[in-house]
Amino acid sequence: MKLKNNLFLFFLLLVFSSSSAQDISSENQQLKFKQISLSQGLSQSSVLCMIQDSKGFMWFGTRDGLNKYDGHNFKTYRFDYKNPNSISNSFIRCLFEDENGNIWIGTNNGLNKYLPGKDSFERFKHSKNKSSIINNEIWSLASAEENYLWIGTDEGLDKFNTITKKSEHIKNDESIFKNNIRSLFKDSKQNLWICNRENILLLDNNKKEFFEISYPSTQLRKSTRYYAPVIYQDRNENIWLGYRDGLALYNKDRKEFLNFKIESGANSSILEEVRDIYEDVFGDFWVGTYNGLYIINKERKRITHYIHDENNFNSLSHNSVYSIIGDTKGDVWIGTYAGGVNYYNRSYDRFKNYSAGSNNYKLNYKVISSLIEEPAGNLWIGTEGGGLNFLNKETGIFTYYTHNKYNSNSISTNNIKSIIRTKEGNLWIGTHDGGLNFLNPNKKPFVFKKYKRQQGNQKSLSNNRVISLFEDYKKNIWVGTS
Repeated sequence: MKLKNNLFLFFLLLVFSSSSAQDISSENQQLKFKQISLSQGLSQSSVLCMIQDSKGFMWFGTRDGLNKYDGHNFKTYRFDYKNPNSISNSFIRCLFEDENGNIWIGTNNGLNKYLPGKDSFERFKHSKNKSSIINNEIWSLASAEENYLWIGTDEGLDKFNTITKKSEHIKNDESIFKNNIRSLFKDSKQNLWICNRENILLLDNNKKEFFEISYPSTQLRKSTRYYAPVIYQDRNENIWLGYRDGLALYNKDRKEFLNFKIESGANSSILEEVRDIYEDVFGDFWVGTYNGLYIINKERKRITHYIHDENNFNSLSHNSVYSIIGDTKGDVWIGTYAGGVNYYNRSYDRFKNYSAGSNNYKLNYKVISSLIEEPAGNLWIGTEGGGLNFLNKETGIFTYYTHNKYNSNSISTNNIKSIIRTKEGNLWIGTHDGGLNFLNPNKKPFVFKKYKRQQGNQKSLSNNRVISLFEDYKKNIWVGTS
């Protein structure tokens, strides 16, 4: 096979875009994820929590094991009843690194501190000792003052001294303080936000008092035993709430959470169960929900929804998103309920991938022979079995022009070898055994005019296999055949 053809016989079409590595919120931008699953060494597919530690390691908490990842290899930690230095339980609910670089792990059966020198764990569990933690079901961890941790458990809030290893239980006031704590968050003013199944509490750092805040009045779905709302503070110190019925912002004047809404576009709000929130280095908000990933660009007033696409192996691996974090490079990691980890590396998207598939956001054939770009950025794509594909760069939608034996105005064959766009904007299309086709794309409906070899006619094509085309400075068209 000739070198020219080899260059184009790809299974994927890659289109370079220097701006896509920065602007993920551009119209129809399809994110490309690297998927990290059991085959790469992840212990289990439900990734409930993640952190990157101060040494650069990624930690993934799953329903069956804690995973430490160096970018290439996994080390998995599970409970071992024969080993008292193993982690206390394999169901990992939360992860936290304190100001001294210690990794703390909340599980379904106790609190753990990772001991890197021994590559083992120190366990902290409820006992008859009054200074032990109040409950072994640890849902959330947050920093208190130096050498202290806040621990959110299924039976209330503890303040844990990381030096003395003693825990103080914050007394329960039944009027506002519900035991079933599901998440904790400490904001930039050192206030502690506490989400439980029935309300939200704010521990004011200055007044040292608890204030009750209700979930938005529009909440229809009742909180379930295993759902954890999420509080997040952005770089402008706005407080966000992810809850059963969507996404809300805290109104400081009214002292309540109000549902977030963008006043333009088809997607103006998020009404799914929100599990996690993350603001990236460019100010876009990544919102993980029960039904996919949403990215909010407040400046452009746009919400984009990303879900799993079975025809795209680089799409989100699973629609149920549990956890989202950004790493020190600005890349994004997403933990899912049953699809492992999705890693978004911004440098991947310098090339945008268009593969063959069954919907009109895909090529209709995987072998590409030729490409022509219009001034507006749209692409004419010659395939070696799917005819002529046209990509509208604004909509991301493909239109296919294929041979139809019942339509004399259709293209002569589906096996295309070469395309040129003339100075006047017309297309000449060389085919395999179908001769040469001419198309004026400004005239609708399209009519493909055909030029073929005619026996005994010296002015016709010498061969119907047209492999190369060229327009010279006098606007003459030169045709290379085989």
